[in-house]
Amino acid sequence: MTTSHISHTVMKRIHRIHTLRLLFSPLPTSVVLFALSLSVFGREVWVAHVLQNISAVHTPEGILAFCVSAFLNTRVVVQVVTILMAGAGMWFAYSIKRILTSSTLHFA
Repeated sequence: MTTSHISHTVMKRIHRIHTLRLLFSPLPTSVVLFALSLSVFGREVWVAHVLQNISAVHTPEGILAFCVSAFLNTRVVVQVVTILMAGAGMWFAYSIKRILTSSTLHFA
C-alpha cells in the first residue's frame, strides 16, 4: 500500500465518523424524537376537543388545573408521549444553548 492510499482510506473513515456524529448529535435526535412523539400524540388525542374544553377556562390557575387533570385522566400511552415531548423539547433547548455558548466569538 502506498502512503497516499493509506491517507485516502483514513480520511474516508474520518469523514464517515464526522457525518455520523452530526446525524446522531443531540440536536437532530431531539427534533426526531419530538416529531415522532407529536405524531403519536396527534393520533391518540382529539386535539380539537381539548382546545374546545380549555377555552372555557379563564384563569391561569384554572388552566393549570385543567392541564393536570387532563394529563392524569388520560391513558398511559398519552402520558408517556407527553413526557417524551416535554423531554425532547428541553433537550432541544439545551442543545441550542450549548451550541450558542460554545460558538461565541472571543475577540482579543
